[in-house]
Formats: sequence, structure tokens, C-alpha cells
Amino acid sequence: MRVFEHAAGIDCIPASPQRIVALHDGNVLLPLLELGVVPVGASGEMDAQDRPFFRNTDRYDTSDITVVGKHRGESAE
Repeated sequence: MRVFEHAAGIDCIPASPQRIVALHDGNVLLPLLELGVVPVGASGEMDAQDRPFFRNTDRYDTSDITVVGKHRGESAE
């Protein structure tokens, strides 16, 4: 584990995480993709046809990322 200090306090995160799920497409998924980390899942938004999508990720391949639900409505399963 390693300590990560941020504006909201301190968290401990695994030194070598194996599976990452981003619980927000803009604030978590996009920075991960920019760092070269492709999570196994992420929450996103729904388009007019009720299809899920990730905002602001057009320049990245997100085809292998499982949609875990809409932001604030994610499925823990």
C-alpha cells in the first residue's frame, strides 16, 4: 500500500492495483486514460437512444471498458 494525500484527506491505495473501475467518466476515467491506464470498467452517461457513452474520451479506445452504469447509479456487481 502507499499513502496518497489530496485535498479531501489521505487514502491508502494498493502499490500495484490489478483491476481499476472509474466511478466518474470525466473526473476519473479521462485522467486515467491520459496516464495510459485503461480501467476494466467505468461509469458514464446515456445518449438520446439510451446507449451508454464516456464523455470527452473520443481520442481514446474505450471499447474494452465495461460500462458499470450512469454516474451516481453504478452497479457494485
